[in-house]
Amino acid sequence: MLLEDMVTIILEMLEIADVIAMTRTCRSMHHIGRAVVHSRFKRIICPFAMEAFNCLVNALCRTQGLITGSAARAMITGDIHQDVRDLNIVVLHANFHALAKFLKDTLSYSILSETCHPAMAGMIKMFGSYTAHSRYITLACPKRDVHVLHLILNAPSTADMVYMTTGGITQFYPQWMRQGVSIHSRTGNLVPWDNKLGCAGQFHDHLRVERGTNFIDTTCGNRCPMLWHHVSDKCLCESVDWDLAHSVTHTYHNVDIEWRLNTYCTNTACRFNIHIMASNLDVAGARNRKSGWSRALFKPKLTQCSGADVKYIPQEIRCRKPVSKDPVTMLTRLTANGTPQRYTILVKGAFYGAGCYRPFLVSIPINNGVKTKLTLDDLYVNYWVRQRDLMALTSTQWHLRRTFDRIPHADMAVDGLYTTYFEFPDNEPPINHLLHLMARMSGASTSVNGSILVVKQSLSPGYPFINMNKDDLFLANAIIHRSVIVYGPPHPELKHIPAYCTTAHSDPRYCCGPNWT
Repeated sequence: MLLEDMVTIILEMLEIADVIAMTRTCRSMHHIGRAVVHSRFKRIICPFAMEAFNCLVNALCRTQGLITGSAARAMITGDIHQDVRDLNIVVLHANFHALAKFLKDTLSYSILSETCHPAMAGMIKMFGSYTAHSRYITLACPKRDVHVLHLILNAPSTADMVYMTTGGITQFYPQWMRQGVSIHSRTGNLVPWDNKLGCAGQFHDHLRVERGTNFIDTTCGNRCPMLWHHVSDKCLCESVDWDLAHSVTHTYHNVDIEWRLNTYCTNTACRFNIHIMASNLDVAGARNRKSGWSRALFKPKLTQCSGADVKYIPQEIRCRKPVSKDPVTMLTRLTANGTPQRYTILVKGAFYGAGCYRPFLVSIPINNGVKTKLTLDDLYVNYWVRQRDLMALTSTQWHLRRTFDRIPHADMAVDGLYTTYFEFPDNEPPINHLLHLMARMSGASTSVNGSILVVKQSLSPGYPFINMNKDDLFLANAIIHRSVIVYGPPHPELKHIPAYCTTAHSDPRYCCGPNWT
């Protein structure tokens, strides 16, 4: 018994990941470790529910609520000696009222406020702050059909990007958490110096809070604040489960969410710092996005929109920085005096601009920081088809593209994989008059909004990209005509489709073929 007590004391001082690792060594350690984990969880949550602890746990399971903030951090570090007075819960929009009713009716909490912090107002749809027995519980939900991870990843700092279910816990940027460092996100930078939100705007005994990465002496690497990451990328995300029945990994399994920490990097040693990247284009900037057509005669006004802006590679794309040192991802060309000049790789695609009078072959760069083999996720398509806002920290894009290995609704295979990128409808793009004209020529009608971009991949292993040429436009026209003009776009009412919907796959092997699903 004395030995078991000593082991328990040692495990209580370890981080949750180390405790779980120890439970897998032998049967005795498994028994002791599980008791330590459940004891830690209960000591953190029980003060907010007292005798109704089991009721609160069941309510969280039933409503799929996620616990974030200081309570989740205490579960990770094991620092439960300091009293946790705030319990922050995020929940799906559909379950908000059920959990709020439970807090008021069962736990006897009274509401303090229904107004969230202004820095998070753009992401939170409903909010409630409740109090009882000198304890505080905040309850928040995102907009309808938006995954709760959007709230977690829009947190004010890296130390706040942590959440747990009743059976597991997930943290983003675990390296910084172990170093006791918390970096402000763009949301955190919006918090005034005399205010507080999460770890932003306050001092911590065990955390070093920084407004950026300029304190790092070396390059940021893959943790650079301005680089986009996907939740499926495990290098910046660490999850630990202690109850597989309520596993935390289920919350991001097959979920389409990308995130970044900030819109810029202040680390002068990083190759993506703000001074180098300031010359890059990071907006949807094709000037032909607005209609240059006459509504009366339905003919292109070439004086207003001649398509010249898509005939030539824009300078912001042609000279994107930083220049890669990897010759595989570079194109070498000769300047006028014969000296070699290197460009970041550009993929040739077909652009069906909303204000163009015909499709154009355009150059598509790759996203910043891409070092591995190119995939559909790595193309920087936002210049041609706007799929996310300029200042956004989270985004979902898989549902805005479709990959085909044959002509939709026709028994005709094609010579490669053709992927169509669409614009996000909430940005209210203009009607695509080019597709309208193509529809009229075939006796059909359509009201597709926004521009469309098409890229091509080979059917060989690895699905490498192929630069499209004029001969490929025939198949691209047929795919767009059969899939969009005749049978409608894939997102007629995107607001009714969950933002975490993954009806389209990032892996081109899962082609939609003749159907959209």
